[in-house]
Amino acid sequence: MKANNVYQEVISDRHHIHMNSTIWSTLTNFVQHLGKTGLCKIDKEGDDWYVTYNSTNPREVSQREASKREKFLSQNDEDRDRLLVQKKIKNSITNIKKEKVKKVLNLYHNTRKAFELSS
Repeated sequence: MKANNVYQEVISDRHHIHMNSTIWSTLTNFVQHLGKTGLCKIDKEGDDWYVTYNSTNPREVSQREASKREKFLSQNDEDRDRLLVQKKIKNSITNIKKEKVKKVLNLYHNTRKAFELSS
């Protein structure tokens, strides 16, 4: 849902909190704060910000996890195996990227130390 539409809905309430009485000077800053804190998932398309609410209620979170688990268990073995392989591949790629970064950083630090010693 567009962030501006959400804001319009909030200000239609007679007892709403005014934006100028908060620490955020613009709706964009507030939306970015919601995204950084994980309260909402935000997307920017063109000039518009879109907001999706992330529930942090423990009951709702556990229900979502149970639903995902049920869905996963209801899949046939072939689909389940395919998803597990895809997840392992993604994790492996992430680990390989991390190792490459570590190697480059170590090389940089070692080169820097050698340069400092030779100076």
